[in-house]
Amino acid sequence: MSDHESDEPLTTTHDEVTVEKRFEPDDFPVPAIAFTITSERDEAVTVQLSDTVPDDTPTEDIGFHPDYGAEQWDVEGDAIVFTREFEPHEEFVTVYGLRGTDASDPERFLTEPELSSVDAIEGDSGDDVGSGPGDGPTAESGAAEEAGADVDESTATESDAGADVDESTATESDAGADVDGPAATESDAGAADDDPEGSEAPEATADEGDPSLDIDLPGPDDAVADDPAETDLEDDAGAASDSGASGSAPTATGDEPLAATLADEISEGRVDDADLAELRDALGVDEEGDAQAVLRDVRNNYQSTVDRFDDLAADIGDVRADLAADVEDLRGDLAMVEDDLSADVEDLRDDLTAAEDDLAADTEDLRADLAASEDDLGADVEDLRDDLAATEDDLGADVEDLRDDLAATEDDLGADVEDLRDDLAAAEDDLAADIGDLRDDLADVEAEVTEVTEERIEALEGDVEAVEAELAEVAELRDRLVGALGGMAGAGSSDHQQTTGDATVGGDGADDETGGDDNDAGGTGIDQVD
Repeated sequence: MSDHESDEPLTTTHDEVTVEKRFEPDDFPVPAIAFTITSERDEAVTVQLSDTVPDDTPTEDIGFHPDYGAEQWDVEGDAIVFTREFEPHEEFVTVYGLRGTDASDPERFLTEPELSSVDAIEGDSGDDVGSGPGDGPTAESGAAEEAGADVDESTATESDAGADVDESTATESDAGADVDGPAATESDAGAADDDPEGSEAPEATADEGDPSLDIDLPGPDDAVADDPAETDLEDDAGAASDSGASGSAPTATGDEPLAATLADEISEGRVDDADLAELRDALGVDEEGDAQAVLRDVRNNYQSTVDRFDDLAADIGDVRADLAADVEDLRGDLAMVEDDLSADVEDLRDDLTAAEDDLAADTEDLRADLAASEDDLGADVEDLRDDLAATEDDLGADVEDLRDDLAATEDDLGADVEDLRDDLAAAEDDLAADIGDLRDDLADVEAEVTEVTEERIEALEGDVEAVEAELAEVAELRDRLVGALGGMAGAGSSDHQQTTGDATVGGDGADDETGGDDNDAGGTGIDQVD
């Protein structure tokens, strides 16, 4: 495990080629290890980058992105190798993605990358053909270096033929059991009859190292190893030029490599037997034995691919079975939640209806009590007015009686007129004082009646306002419940579970609040309001 911090890139430089390796948790659909490869060379080069992964990492936890050079990765032993041609001053980013437990521990993958080779690409392949026989070992070594592979001179032809076969079958092995058998057989036969370059197929292809993971991601058939085959064919061309091939050997036309042209000529039977024999002698190839080895390796690779496909199909079947069981469990849980929610909604509706009925009854009682209180106050005011009118009438009658008595006294007692006048004046003063007192008393009574009436009216108005506030709260609660129930009824099937959870939470809160209002309303009365 590396002690390197994941936010600091690892940098390696070799022959004016720089590689920066870093962990990218967010830039891709899954966490990924990214490599930024920059060539500062003035000529085109072939770069081979090697990286190691922890031994306990499952192959399905690593995958390559088709947009970031997935087809240029290969597996060699316990390492993964990236091989690509770079133009002068070109920069390229390639990644491999992580998932499972490896994605949570990227430090294990942040080891120092290795630039296995940086080889210049020769611009003119015809120069190789024109080289003399004495240059054979050097040309063969140069071709091997350009391909980025450590190939011994005695085994160069084996890797060449293996690459030819691998190029025709790489995509087929990726697809699992869907392999074009006749095409493979024809390729093998061509190698046996026309091309003496028998070989062993490569031990691993890019697809064998990348069986499953998508970064959004390549399927198993997204990575096809094209470069190794082309490179090995160039090795064939170098070997052929070393053997002193005659002018009848084909030359490259246009942008097609000489090795590819030579391979096409041989496979199509357009190279005469003398040239083929000379090539076989120069390469030291046993036609029959190597062709059989190639065919055997192709069959072994095909059977291995079929076995891996069968294992993968079995794993997929298990996953589908587990997924079906999980879906059934989820459906059962959803049905239970729906049943519970329906019961809660019905209970909530019943509680709301009962609360509305209780509040309506309490409101009617308060209104009846208010009307009765208003009637009682009106009757009391009328009684007070009648008493006042009666008192005024009685006082008026008394005044008239006194005046009559005074007139009679004046008539009967002329001599006492002055005394009577004095007495009368005194009586009038007393009477006026009494009338003033009565008027004051009447004013006090009216003030008391008015004060009592206003106090009772204000108290009743306060009770009415409290009732109206409670009614407003109930109406608001009802609107909220109706809105929640309406939202749940209008939700789509894809959001049904989330809407169900929200309605359940709202239902509990509304149920508690309704219960509280029900208790308050049940105990509300005129005496409690006063």
